Amino acid sequence: MKKHFFAIFIILALTAVSFSCGGGGGSGGVYDTSSTENSTTPAANPATTPTDPVVFNSNEIDISQLSAYLASKPVNAVSSAYPIKVSGITTSNYTDIPTALKANPTKYADLSLTTLPDGITNMQEYFKDCKTLVQSPVIPDTVINMQSCFYNCESLTQAPILPDNVSNIKSCFYNCKKLTTAPAIPSGITDMSSCFELCVSLTNPPVIPNGVTNMSACFMGTAITVAPVIPDGVTNMGGCFSCCYSLNQAPSIPNSVNNMSACFQCTPITTAPAIPNGVVDMSFCFDSCIYLTTAPIIPNSVKNMYKCFILCTSLINVPVIPSTVENIQLCFYDCTSLKTVKILMTNDTIINSEYDCVNGTGGHPGKSCFFMCFGMGDTSSIERIEVPNDIVKNAVIAQGGTLS
Repeated sequence: MKKHFFAIFIILALTAVSFSCGGGGGSGGVYDTSSTENSTTPAANPATTPTDPVVFNSNEIDISQLSAYLASKPVNAVSSAYPIKVSGITTSNYTDIPTALKANPTKYADLSLTTLPDGITNMQEYFKDCKTLVQSPVIPDTVINMQSCFYNCESLTQAPILPDNVSNIKSCFYNCKKLTTAPAIPSGITDMSSCFELCVSLTNPPVIPNGVTNMSACFMGTAITVAPVIPDGVTNMGGCFSCCYSLNQAPSIPNSVNNMSACFQCTPITTAPAIPNGVVDMSFCFDSCIYLTTAPIIPNSVKNMYKCFILCTSLINVPVIPSTVENIQLCFYDCTSLKTVKILMTNDTIINSEYDCVNGTGGHPGKSCFFMCFGMGDTSSIERIEVPNDIVKNAVIAQGGTLS
């Protein structure tokens, strides 16, 4: 009898336990009736819930996720650029980096923690127009061509180390407005044309290595106050220091130079450098150098002096013009401080050409060599004109000049 009673007790106990675990307000029930009374809807299957947003590792971003990472970040400024170490870069996908930057034009990035892989040789125009790049990745030693690499990277604040094997940096840092210091230039470079053009914050120029031949527009529009030493071997300095508004002293010009067109245009230099024999083109050379008082000696090699001293309003003397000069059109246009004009040029073809030397007669007054020097072509304020021979003398008199 006791055995039967014990069995019945166990069955009742198990029934009570089963009931308490089944629902009816129990905390561990299969169904949840807290929001809908007597609901029989099953709980959501975890496999069908929306996926969580990708969680990025702030220290390292795979190149395949770079664009999405930048898109997920708030708009920032240059001073708060996102430091990003990009991983997974190969020689096949390395161009995805600038693509991601351009796709996120309000997200500034510092990629100095990133290293591009060996094997890349061509970085021409690689970061061109990446206006949110604040610092560059490390450039591998295998790179050879960096022409226009950072062209128009307006927010680049620091240049990377240039590999020794690089041979082309033409226009490399063009219009990098926030760049203040130039990188060291590898010894194999020959062409530096427009390399730092319009880098308006650049105050520290690099040492120019021997072997460079082309420096056309190299520092045009920069803020340099002292020019670098120009090595012998440079031939083209056209526009090299044009619009360098803080440069008040010109560097020495090596004997190898043949082109000085617009070389010191709009600079505040007070003294012109010596012009080496071998220079052919001096067009616009000292254009708008308003503090220049004395012109340099013009060598016999010069052929083009078109607008050479135009708007040099403090210039008080005219240099001897050699007979080799073929174009002197508007050479001293609006040089309003000129008093003594010494024309020692035996090439009467120039004097009698359509680009007449004083007033520009023959229907071309606006092309005169001294037009506007003395008030709309009036030569009455010239104190003295010296000429070398009767041919030039007669040509000047024919234009209305007064000789003494």
